[in-house]
Amino acid sequence: MSQVKREIKTIKKQIISVLILFFMFVMIFATVNLGLAANNADTNLAQNIISGTLDMTAPGNLNWTNVILNGSNQNSNTNLDGVNVTDYRGGGGTGWNLTLYAENNITAGTNNIDITARLNVAPGDVTSDDTAQSGSNFMMPNDSGNAEVLMNAGADCGTGVSNIDNTLFKLLIESGDAAGDYTAVMVFTVSS
Repeated sequence: MSQVKREIKTIKKQIISVLILFFMFVMIFATVNLGLAANNADTNLAQNIISGTLDMTAPGNLNWTNVILNGSNQNSNTNLDGVNVTDYRGGGGTGWNLTLYAENNITAGTNNIDITARLNVAPGDVTSDDTAQSGSNFMMPNDSGNAEVLMNAGADCGTGVSNIDNTLFKLLIESGDAAGDYTAVMVFTVSS
C-alpha cells in the first residue's frame, strides 16, 4: 500500500472517531436536558403586608405654677413635653396633622377664663424620623371645628416617630380674675 492510501485511511479513521464522539456528546446532553426538564416545578411566592397605625400620645397633665394675685396682669408660662406621633402605615408616608383644641374654657366653679383670648400656644421643638415640623403660634381654640395644628408632616413624609417638646403655653392672668383652682381639658387629634 502506498503512503498516500495509508494517510487517507488514517484520516478516515480520525473523521469517523470524531463523528462517533460528536454523536455521543449530543446523546449525553440531550439525555441530561430531558432529565432536567422533567424535574421542574413552579412555586408562587405570596406575602401579605398589613398597614400599621397612625397614632399619638400626650402627657396626662399640664400644670402651671401657682400665681399670686398682686393687682396687675401677669403671664403664667409652662412647657409641654412628650407629645409623640407614630406613623407605621408604610410606604413613603401620606402625611398627617396633629391638632389641638380645648373642650372648654379654663374654669374654677362658676369663674371662667376665656382661653381663646388669653391662652397663647407656641409649638416647640420637633425631632422626627421623617421630616415632621411644628405649626405656628396660635390662641387656644375651644372647639374641634377650630382646632389648630401643633405638628404636621406633608405628603411623602412623617413615617416612623415624631416628637414635639418645649411647647410653650402662656396664660394671661388678669388682675381682676377670681382666685381658684382652674381646669380645662385639651384634646389632641392626629389625622391624615
